[in-house]
Amino acid sequence: MPTVNVIMSYVGYITVIGGAAAYIARLLGWLKKPEERQNAAISDLTARVEKLEAKTSADYIAIEDIKAASQLQTAALLALSKHALNGNDIDALQDATRNLEQYLINRR
Repeated sequence: MPTVNVIMSYVGYITVIGGAAAYIARLLGWLKKPEERQNAAISDLTARVEKLEAKTSADYIAIEDIKAASQLQTAALLALSKHALNGNDIDALQDATRNLEQYLINRR
């Protein structure tokens, strides 16, 4: 009879240890859940930032192109107004025409 009691106590110990291990594994899984959500959110935000950076770069190039076109248009308008005022500023008008042509030819 004492050996049966010893065997039963060992089986009880194993059951208790197995239950504790299962509880600890479950607890660790629950503790890792926020980390997984956080990693998913970080990945999503990283992808969104990369897209926005690409768009920002393209927008910057477009804005620089618009600025160059605006400067050329302003110079051409100035040359036209000088020519209209005194009638002999043909060189400035020809330079403005050449600059506009070069810009339109070399435009991206």
